[in-house]
Amino acid sequence: MPRNTPSTRSQAAPPADDYAVSDGEWLRIDWAEHLRESTVDSVLGETPVSYVELGQGPPVLLVHGLSGSWRNWLENIPYLARRHRVVALDLPGFGASRMPEYPSSIKSYGNFLVKFADGLGLGDGTALIGHSMGGFISTEATILVTDARRGSRNNLREDEALTEGHGQTDSGDDDAGGCRKPRA
Repeated sequence: MPRNTPSTRSQAAPPADDYAVSDGEWLRIDWAEHLRESTVDSVLGETPVSYVELGQGPPVLLVHGLSGSWRNWLENIPYLARRHRVVALDLPGFGASRMPEYPSSIKSYGNFLVKFADGLGLGDGTALIGHSMGGFISTEATILVTDARRGSRNNLREDEALTEGHGQTDSGDDDAGGCRKPRA
């Protein structure tokens, strides 16, 4: 008998594939009711930021990737919000959040994320979930908080935020990196 004929193939059902299958819960939410805006003072300057908040419980902060917005998490938010306070933001320069006052980097976005979370009172128990570039930013924010708690010299203080590895001299003058210190 030839191979792969109906009598020789496995009769077992294929494994479940739920990729791109949604329960549609996110479509039934009036997202306008959950949209918020906050102004965050960080090394990026005073930056208004758009975000969405849904649910109650231990906090979860969702950080989108490059060219993304909080909407990248549309299907995840309702599921997580069943047991958590979920916050998903538009990073400065993305989605509905305007460009920051000062040039951005992963380190400066990390500083921004820490200030944003502190401003919302998210606290130590916050689960931080980042996608792509948002993962790098989340990691940087975690490093900053960890170093600050340890009193490490490696933590990113506001007065150093744009000088360490960002192409600026201590004099505050721009060099090839084009970065500036935050205004005092």
